[in-house]
Amino acid sequence: MTCAILSLGAFSSLHAQDATPRQHGGGPGAGGFRGGPGFDSLSQDEKDKLKAAMEKAQQDPKVKEAREKAEAANKEMRDAANAAAIAADPSVEPILKKLEDARAKAHAAHATGDQPKQ
Repeated sequence: MTCAILSLGAFSSLHAQDATPRQHGGGPGAGGFRGGPGFDSLSQDEKDKLKAAMEKAQQDPKVKEAREKAEAANKEMRDAANAAAIAADPSVEPILKKLEDARAKAHAAHATGDQPKQ
């Protein structure tokens, strides 16, 4: 169970870090719209239409509110998973902090257009 929580927390944490830049128009596609299964089957015209519609959709107050709620729920889940992991094994706390710092640095580099150093 702890492994599942850690895996889910790490997975969600990675996606949460990815989500923030996309909401500002970064990343592939419109407003972070990455497509997914079947996206490659669309014609370029269909992709362009979808991209334009998704860019407009990202400005909709209901979409913005839903994104904020999802990000808050994701943060709550990550925090709970991290706390549970630390309770299970306190020695992972500095590891989680190291990951958090590296992700924050990568996010800041992405926001400014710099490439993070590996």
